[in-house]
Amino acid sequence: VVPLRSGKPKGPAISQYLLEGLPGVGPSLARALIDHFGTPRAVFSASREALLQVKGLGPKSADTILSALS
Repeated sequence: VVPLRSGKPKGPAISQYLLEGLPGVGPSLARALIDHFGTPRAVFSASREALLQVKGLGPKSADTILSALS
């Protein structure tokens, strides 16, 4: 098994780390998702319409995220 990401963080940074594992989600979008939804669980269960309310996240990114979580 080849690790795709190394240096797992601890504490509150784990939320950002989890979200950065989604396709097309880098550090700034991960922070925007956390600011908007509060938790990774809320992001993972969000609808397309809810994702589109996040500043900087467009329809293509929302669809890609939802596809990865399906």
